[in-house]
Amino acid sequence: GAFVWMNAGHEYRPVEDAGCLQTVAWHLERPTYALEGFVMYAGAVLDWLVDRLGLGEDVAALLRCAEHAGSSGGVALVPAFQGLASPWWDPKARAAFFGLTGDSGKGEICHAALEALCFQIRRVLEDMAGAAVKPGGVVRADGGLSRSDYLMQMQADVLGLPLRRAGATHVTPYGAALMAGLGAGLWSGLGTLANLARDHAAPYRPRPGHEAAWSAPYASWRRAVARCREWSAP
Repeated sequence: GAFVWMNAGHEYRPVEDAGCLQTVAWHLERPTYALEGFVMYAGAVLDWLVDRLGLGEDVAALLRCAEHAGSSGGVALVPAFQGLASPWWDPKARAAFFGLTGDSGKGEICHAALEALCFQIRRVLEDMAGAAVKPGGVVRADGGLSRSDYLMQMQADVLGLPLRRAGATHVTPYGAALMAGLGAGLWSGLGTLANLARDHAAPYRPRPGHEAAWSAPYASWRRAVARCREWSAP
């Protein structure tokens, strides 16, 4: 899965009809709240392509295949294998490919999987834009898939926002360790932790014209999501 967190400040503001969750990010002298979006299938989609469809030896091979293809060729994947989480919360939705033609091959299918991840993140941030906090600034990414330069640049282009890859591959346990050290008195305060948790220096910046170029594929993917939600409807 993928989890999108956004700092929502120190004051709890209930958000009605929001597709994101509200939670406590951390609590020192006072709580700091966050909005959280949950994407149920992210890297697991590539695992499925490897393990179930046999499209490559491993995830790294699929990433290379997608980059070589350069586009999905109009193929859209909705990875609703167990329904959809944020912002739809629809357990009845089911996964499907759309837009397949006789020219669609392994590369296009792999690229569609990467696009599905980027589109889900964009949809979550759009939902947050209507909640208590407006997205902006820099998106920070971590996890195994963040090691793919191609995917990180695609995500920045789809969002139209700069993106930084975290210095730690897995930020959640690293952050918990930093907070534990703070509680144990190993560091003096949050300022010290900020110096320890540095991002990689070079951000991925949205390339001119690419956000607009992604508008039509994103709209097509949104239509595909709507059809998948109707699949198991009573």
